[in-house]
Amino acid sequence: MKRVVLVCVIAACGGKKDKAAPLDAAAVVVKKAPDAAPVAKPAPDAAPRAPDAAPAAKLPTVKVGEDTLPIVSAFAIPERNDLQLQLSTWPATCEDHSMIPEGGRHVDLTIRKKLRPDGSWSWAMFGTYFEGRSTEGGFGEPLANATIDATPGARSTMELHVAAEAFSDSPALAIDGALEVVTCPPVVYQYDTPPPDAQPPQPEAFLTVAGQQLPIVGAGYLPSKKHGYHLMVSSHAVKCTEGSSGMADTDTFLTSSWPDVSLKLEYAKAYDRADGQPWSAALDGEWIDQWHSGDGSGLTASPKAPKGKREVELTLGGSATIGGYPVAWSGKVEAIVCP
Repeated sequence: MKRVVLVCVIAACGGKKDKAAPLDAAAVVVKKAPDAAPVAKPAPDAAPRAPDAAPAAKLPTVKVGEDTLPIVSAFAIPERNDLQLQLSTWPATCEDHSMIPEGGRHVDLTIRKKLRPDGSWSWAMFGTYFEGRSTEGGFGEPLANATIDATPGARSTMELHVAAEAFSDSPALAIDGALEVVTCPPVVYQYDTPPPDAQPPQPEAFLTVAGQQLPIVGAGYLPSKKHGYHLMVSSHAVKCTEGSSGMADTDTFLTSSWPDVSLKLEYAKAYDRADGQPWSAALDGEWIDQWHSGDGSGLTASPKAPKGKREVELTLGGSATIGGYPVAWSGKVEAIVCP
C-alpha cells in the first residue's frame, strides 16, 4: 500500500505557533513515502491513563523486624503539601496501588516540604506506616541528594535513612539507600476544596515568616475578663470554636483549618504592660516544621477591642523570633470578636 504524506510549508501554515494560516493548495508539496505497514492509532476518545510505577531504577534496603522485604516497586502520591511514598513487594502501579495482593507487604513514608528558619525550603521525612503501625510528627534533617518533582509522571530521587524502634507488638523498621520513584496523579480530598464562603485575603494586612510574606486572611480576638485576651491571625479563615482555650472563664478558642501559617498571641493581665505588648506567641501551620512558642513582646496590635463589638480593626506592627523563625506583621486587619 502506498502512503501519501502532505507537508505544509511554513509560509502556508504561518510562522507563529498560536495562529494557523489557512491552507493554500498551491503551497502543498506531495511526496510519496516508501511502503510501510499502517500504524495503529488509539481511539480519539480514549481516557488518558495514569502513569505506571515502573520498576524503580533505585530501591533502598527495607527491613521490618528480622525480615528484609523484597521491594520491587516504588512510587509517590501527592497529598496536599506532602508526598506519600509507597514501597511494595508486588509490581504495583498508580492505578492499583491500594489493591494489596495476598502476601503483599508495603511500607508507606510521608515526606513534607517545609519552610526552614533561614528562608530555604526542603523535603524531609515526616511519618511512616508499616505493619499496621503509624508514626507522624516532627521534621528531621533535609533528605540527602533529593531531587523531587511532584508533577504526575515525573521521577524523583533521594537518599533514605529511616529507623524506627520496635514498639509494643510492632516490629522495628530500617530503610537505607537511594530511592527513585515516579509521581502518580494527586489524591484529592473533600477538604481540599475551599468552602463557598472562603474569605479573600485582607488587602492591607501581612504576615512575614522567614522572609516569606503572606496576606492575612482571617483574624480573631478572644477576650477574657480575668486573663487578658488572645489574638490570632492566619493565612486562612479564623473561627471562634467551642472548647478549652486555657483561660478559665471562657469555653471558646480560636482556630484556623489547614493554614499555611498561623500566629497566635496571648495577652495575659498578670504580665500586662503599659505599651500593650503580648507576653507569649505561638507559630504554627503546614509551612512550619512544628508548633513553636516564644516571646511575642516585639509584636504589637492596637487598640484593644471595645466591649460589645463583633468586629474590630487592629493596627499591626513589630517583629519577633519564634522557634528560630523571624516573624513580622504589618498593616490593618479586621478581626472577629468571640463572644
